Amino acid sequence: MADTARRLFAGIFRIGAGPILWAANLALVYGVTAVACARGANWVVKPAIVAATLIAASATIWVLAREIGRRRSAPPERQVAFFAAAMAGLSLVAILWLGLPVAFVPACP
Repeated sequence: MADTARRLFAGIFRIGAGPILWAANLALVYGVTAVACARGANWVVKPAIVAATLIAASATIWVLAREIGRRRSAPPERQVAFFAAAMAGLSLVAILWLGLPVAFVPACP
């Protein structure tokens, strides 16, 4: 029973790793932007967004690569790896989409 619960928790965490990274990146980007713009430190915003986006994208790519490497496991493990890779891929798109406006739009009005 304990082994089953541990595997279930590990599977849920693996599937949720990509969205957790995306949510952390979203909170960090919007939090830093709000605080920096409110204090007049506009020069901090773009480097912080680029750094947060690169770090989150790198971590998500690592999760994606790890889950793609687990494709050849037993069937229940293969399904978890598939859904974890799918969620990590979608989260990677969302992270890059969040970081894209920094190249075109001024962060602070």
